[in-house]
Amino acid sequence: MFKRIASEFRKPRGIMGSIIALIMEKSNSNAYKEAIKLLDIGEEENILEIGYGPGDGIWRIAEKYRNATVHGVDFSKLMYESAGKKNRKYIESKQVELFCGDISDYIPTVQYNKIFGINIVYFWNSPIDIFKKLFNMLELDGALVFFVVTPEELSKLKFTNNESFKKYKIDDVVEDLRRSGFERIETTKCNTKLEGGVFIKAYKK
Repeated sequence: MFKRIASEFRKPRGIMGSIIALIMEKSNSNAYKEAIKLLDIGEEENILEIGYGPGDGIWRIAEKYRNATVHGVDFSKLMYESAGKKNRKYIESKQVELFCGDISDYIPTVQYNKIFGINIVYFWNSPIDIFKKLFNMLELDGALVFFVVTPEELSKLKFTNNESFKKYKIDDVVEDLRRSGFERIETTKCNTKLEGGVFIKAYKK
């Protein structure tokens, strides 16, 4: 049962996936608020979210920053459809564009000023390969912001104790970012129920 739940958090689908999506939207609410603050979005910037889930983060940015262009990539068809409904008016106005697929296969149409993701690192087999790709997708002086939970805190959730969740130490993630070319890497504890939640912000200089 726990293995099935873990699989749905990784790639929501079907009825259970819809339930998981609702849980994700509620549990990630505070993380999104803090992530958007850390992004420090400027005028007419290009923003990318990886693993947008039901589309709440993209909606928040599109609603607040009307001059920003927001793209998103997620490999769950269910989340693509759900996020599309939530962001319909912004998609119609060309402010938002959503893609369904794996970030490893994603081919950007622009250079991004900011890239972010919430609770996505656990599902990557090789974070450094993704970080290298994201580094190349960023403009000079662009920033990467993402939220990750420590292995200790993540292990408290029974459904994470299987192969679907890869528990990376924060120091190892930071080192992978450095090896990928990022500089000025900052970590900040997140004000959520998960005490082990950490935001990592890294810059392309």
